[in-house]
Order: sequence, then structure tokens, then C-alpha cells
Amino acid sequence: AGRSGHAGRDRQAADPLSTLCHRAGRPHRPAHPAFAGATRALALALGMLMTTSAHPATAETWPPGDYPVDSLRIEVTRQSVGATRTRHVVALLGSGRIEVRENTALQSSAPLARDALSALLDRLYRLRFFTLPDSYLTRYGVHITAEGRVQRSALRLPDRETTQVCVHIGAGQKCSVFADDGPAELNAFARDVRALAP
Repeated sequence: AGRSGHAGRDRQAADPLSTLCHRAGRPHRPAHPAFAGATRALALALGMLMTTSAHPATAETWPPGDYPVDSLRIEVTRQSVGATRTRHVVALLGSGRIEVRENTALQSSAPLARDALSALLDRLYRLRFFTLPDSYLTRYGVHITAEGRVQRSALRLPDRETTQVCVHIGAGQKCSVFADDGPAELNAFARDVRALAP
């Protein structure tokens, strides 16, 4: 009798419908083998779907690993301060042009060699540009209070000239703005781009 009872429980464990009916107190007739197999496959698929929904992918998907060069635009913008703020923009276009704008007015344009664009883009990737902060204009610090608590403080730097580097790929973009005391390699990159201006 003990073996028979164990065998019955084993059959219920193998048959999801049998288990559900047993818990509900209803008799269950064994399903046709084909139907039982389909039921188990459906239950497995639903379980996988629930697991996938509970743990969505967290990997970064931008910038893409493959995209048309014509969708690329690199901009270096120098923003002045004072009563008459001006924006000087040098844009490197993936289509093979370099443009210079003052505010929104086009000042000049010239061809851009593909090798020069490739070298500058490679520098940004080596700088891990896409993981840099969006702004270096606020400095953060921490201090321990008399009550024994750690508190963070933020100091906005005084208004001064800034440089912004932006990479546009299709509809997506990544920008980082900084002052002259910002990251040295990023400052050097911006100077090299501005030096290309016709």
C-alpha cells in the first residue's frame, strides 16, 4: 500500500492537471499522452516567460555596435558668458563634412576626411565617453555631522565659459559639459576638434 501511495503521488507530480485537481478535491482522469505532453510544454513555456519578465535585460544597448556612418554627428560647443552669450559649434558629420556655426548661423563648411573622423571617434571610445557624467559643472562632497551622519553636498561652480561634447547617432545622443578645469583628455579632444574648423 505504501508503494502504491508513493506511485500515485509521483504520477500527480508528473501531471500538472492531476496535481491541480487533487488540490481542488476533484477526481481527475489521466489525459491522453499527446494532450499531457502539450500541457507540460505550455506550463514550461509560461514559466520561462514569467522568469524573463521578472528579470528584464539590463545591458546597455546604446551606443549601438553597428550603425551607418551617415547617422553620426559629433559636436563640440563652446558657450561664452556675459551679456551677449554666444555658442560656437564645430560639427563633424558622418557624411564627410565639417560645419562651423555661430549660434544657429552657418559660418563655414568644408570636406572632412573619413580617416580623421574615424580617429576622433576612436578617441572618444577609448575615453569611455559614453560612460562619463553628463556634467562636470557641479562638484560633490561629503561630510560627517556632529550627530554621526554622512551627508552629501553639491557645489555649483561659478558661471564661466564651458565646453560641451555631444555624440549624436540617429535619434540618440550623449553629451558631457565641462569647464577648462574639466577632464584633461576631454579638453584635449575638444581643442583638436576646434582646430579642424575651416
